[in-house]
Amino acid sequence: MKRENLVFLAYSSNTCYTQLSEGDEPKGCSVDLEKGVWTFGGGVFQIGMEMRHCDWGCYWGVIGVYDRSNLEHLKNLLYHSREAVRGPSRLDDD
Repeated sequence: MKRENLVFLAYSSNTCYTQLSEGDEPKGCSVDLEKGVWTFGGGVFQIGMEMRHCDWGCYWGVIGVYDRSNLEHLKNLLYHSREAVRGPSRLDDD
């Protein structure tokens, strides 16, 4: 895995959507390529395999880190992108 192949999935400013970025790690995110993990908000996650679940309905920050040269990572990226914005609307009166 090479640093230049990493992409970052995060919530966009319109929290109904997600966005991808490449290059430098987003603020608050760190990547350890030797261990194959990334960290954000106190959590440690496996690159390409785990997504950050936001407790209490928060919709901000990094959702996942993926190696774009790895097909399994790309499959997970698609699933995590949909899963991150799934569920009842925060605008519903439940």
